Amino acid sequence: LDQLVTMSPLNDDNMLKLMALGSGGFAVGWALPKKHFHDIYFTEKEGYSAAAGRYSTIVNGVFAGSALALADKEVPKKTKKNMLKIAGAGLVAIGANAAYSSAVGAQKKEFGYANAAVLGGFGALSLFQGFRKD
Repeated sequence: LDQLVTMSPLNDDNMLKLMALGSGGFAVGWALPKKHFHDIYFTEKEGYSAAAGRYSTIVNGVFAGSALALADKEVPKKTKKNMLKIAGAGLVAIGANAAYSSAVGAQKKEFGYANAAVLGGFGALSLFQGFRKD
């Protein structure tokens, strides 16, 4: 597995760029009106909160900017590895929350479980890259 990753384009900088792209996309999505993003994710049981949407926009935007600030920059490799570890753990937690929210009916199952798998998988890959010695 390590040999496959070494041959792949998924190095620390590219992983950070992918994180920035994904988080930036979520930031834009949460900045859109309620019907365009909240209703894709959540069931009617889960009420809309404009404040939570703004919070999600800010958090995802800051995360995207932080990842971009490190990608392709001359910063210590350990700094990039630590960012990958922190982000990976966060993504796994967000994926677990999406699965839980889907199981209890707050998040739409057809989207929530797919979201959980993608975020959990990407989080695991980020953790792998963060802990990988290269």
